Amino acid sequence: MYNQLKSVIGPKLTARLYQLIQLNELTDRLDLEIASFLAEEYLEDIDLKENFLDEEMLNKAFVQTGQVQDRIRQIALICELMGFFFSFSRVPMVGLWIRSVKAAARAVGAGPLVAPIEAGYSVSREIKDIRGFLKVFKSQEEEKLLALAGAKI
Repeated sequence: MYNQLKSVIGPKLTARLYQLIQLNELTDRLDLEIASFLAEEYLEDIDLKENFLDEEMLNKAFVQTGQVQDRIRQIALICELMGFFFSFSRVPMVGLWIRSVKAAARAVGAGPLVAPIEAGYSVSREIKDIRGFLKVFKSQEEEKLLALAGAKI
């Protein structure tokens, strides 16, 4: 199906879809590992009615489970994809292009794979400029993780 999709939407967009799949798989794995760790380490110590999971605890869990590099990769993928969708939403007549690609993708059985492109476009077209936000977000998230990790990486 990869080659069929590539022939319909082109290699660059297919590569971005592949990145979305990678991000989804990475996020699922990290969520499972971090949730398992937190449940094992902290479940007895918390009141489930309280908001016990703050950002610092989450980042410490990434460090304690050895997942700092994967979390940094996750942040990078998020930023790359958000930046792509922002740029993509600025292409003239991209909405028309998405509709035609969606029809062609359905014809080769890849219709659902176009949905993330359409959703990214819909969200991104309302934003004036996302680049500054992405730069600050990426930098701050990485700095917090690396400061907690210290020399442990």
